[in-house]
Amino acid sequence: MVYLTNWYKDLDRSAILHCHITWHLALWNLEFGNAEQAWTYIDNGVRPCKAWGPALNVITDSASFLHRAEMYGEAVDAGRWREVSDYALKFFPNPGFAFADIHAALAHAMVGEEDALGRLISDAKGPAADVVAKLAEAFQAFVAQNWQAVIAHLTPVMSQHERVGGSRAQRDLIEFTMLAALIKLGRANDARLMLTTRRPMKADYGVSIGLE
Repeated sequence: MVYLTNWYKDLDRSAILHCHITWHLALWNLEFGNAEQAWTYIDNGVRPCKAWGPALNVITDSASFLHRAEMYGEAVDAGRWREVSDYALKFFPNPGFAFADIHAALAHAMVGEEDALGRLISDAKGPAADVVAKLAEAFQAFVAQNWQAVIAHLTPVMSQHERVGGSRAQRDLIEFTMLAALIKLGRANDARLMLTTRRPMKADYGVSIGLE
């Protein structure tokens, strides 16, 4: 992180991956307990009103950071979620791009944008449509704090969520959602086993999402 932090100081904001690299720095700071710096990165280079770059990076990086921040115990203003949901409605109004769709579903669920969320569940399209629909249902259940339903919707896709695209770091969004649901149900041992099995390099940071 030290290397990238120093290198980032000279990164031109017009660089096509400026948003995404900023997201990585924000995540690392969040994981290491430096939440204030993490939010500074988000507010300066990731959120829709500040980021420059591909719309896909803006929506995915914004939504995934907000979700992780909440799971790590950060208070996230509802206006931030509304900003991402509105951005998704503008740039990804129709289902069909799986990686964008799952992050749009998360944002729509968080603000109660039921019509848009419902379309992603019932009208998901493309080769990963079944995974998109399940993830959208899981996020809907997460907002409703129906932890059993979160696990039920996620279980069928945990072995195949690579189909929606993205890196392992990006798909940690899905892994951590399952972990959070297990923890909420008091199943810390199951959560710890899942983390050490599926994301062993992150196991040491389990305390960040409640694995004490």
